[in-house]
Amino acid sequence: MAEQVEEVPSKLIQTRVYELHPNQAMRRVLDEACDYRRYCWNQGLALWNKMYKARQALKSSLASDPKKLTEEQKVLLKEKPSPSERRVRNMLVADKKDWQYTQSARILQLAISDLGKAWNNFFDKAQPDWGKPKFRSKRESRQGFKSDQSKIKDGILYLERARRSHVPKDQWR
Repeated sequence: MAEQVEEVPSKLIQTRVYELHPNQAMRRVLDEACDYRRYCWNQGLALWNKMYKARQALKSSLASDPKKLTEEQKVLLKEKPSPSERRVRNMLVADKKDWQYTQSARILQLAISDLGKAWNNFFDKAQPDWGKPKFRSKRESRQGFKSDQSKIKDGILYLERARRSHVPKDQWR
């Protein structure tokens, strides 16, 4: 008797490619969104590196056995917490400059979320080739940003608009 093998259906990933023809105002908005994502990534990475190095230096200076920490050492460890996506994002939001309010808040949140994923991949033992996250440059040929609030309707790209955006609503498409 021959064995019957059930075929597992493969996942279908569907993507769409759109060609954009932005007007001058939207071209400026898209460029500013790319610049703002790069700025958020770089600020987040700098803060993450600073917190990570401070925590590592403190841990190396303390006792090697974590069960024998004194109360003073535990307080020191609480003062220098390990970096996380939430801590870094909250610190960046607390230090926001006035010009940042003209950009969508989701760009900052998604940039820091991606930074957190990059750090998790760096520490993942199953991915030994994964390098430490690097700073982004304006000179890179590929620029981009993420948005989970944008949509395309009737061939028109609609992006989320920041509350204090300087682009008039009638030009926002």
